[in-house]
Amino acid sequence: VLERAGVPFLTDERYSYRKMTDAHNLLLVDGWGQTGEGAQWMPVQNPATRGRILACLADNAYFDLIADPTARYGTTVLTGWQREVVGFAPGLFVVRDRIQASASADFDLLLHSYRTAAPPNGNSESAWLPYVSEDPWMEIAPGRWTVTARTGVPPLYSAELSAPGWAPVIEASLYVPEIKFDTGLYNGDFASYRKGARLRRRQRATDATSIQAFWFDDPGATATRLEVGGGEGIALFLAGGPDITVLWPAVG
Repeated sequence: VLERAGVPFLTDERYSYRKMTDAHNLLLVDGWGQTGEGAQWMPVQNPATRGRILACLADNAYFDLIADPTARYGTTVLTGWQREVVGFAPGLFVVRDRIQASASADFDLLLHSYRTAAPPNGNSESAWLPYVSEDPWMEIAPGRWTVTARTGVPPLYSAELSAPGWAPVIEASLYVPEIKFDTGLYNGDFASYRKGARLRRRQRATDATSIQAFWFDDPGATATRLEVGGGEGIALFLAGGPDITVLWPAVG
């Protein structure tokens, strides 16, 4: 989830009446999500299936977090998934996913967003219900997107910096609310409703790496993929600085 000054840009569906992995900014493997999904109430989980934080470094201007959620998935096809998020002040992020499988599989990486207005009457939650059918995503060039989450608020920019292979599509984002949007009644039949849109990026492989960059305030920023000594990296050049280079060695 990515918010700025109270405006949600990359979102999940928060409380869903049917718990589904694809309502969150996560990975699907051949359509499979995390253990326990599909139920109204999550069953008791084995502690051995918890995700792990592998590393975390941070100071006032930088952080680097690596997580491994592999054990959360209910398929033996997935043998490894590590997600690394690198952040630089102010408002610049790089997300790298390394995914491995025992056989060729469809990897789907999801990013959700919906449009909002400022919270009414001093409430803490943004107003979103009138905008559920609107799409905040816009592809401005191949592998380049903006997310306009609120009228009058500058967008979030995103760039695809992976090796070739990921096929993107923007599609409606659906989830199962506890209360039906249209009638205000209890959703006992688990009806799905649209809430904004999501970017789905798919690749069929046994081993895949994804790199995406996100930033604010600089529509003219340059984002470039690097391939150095068998490894990979990215370079970001913003008009107001800083210039950022991130490298991953061939073994990383």
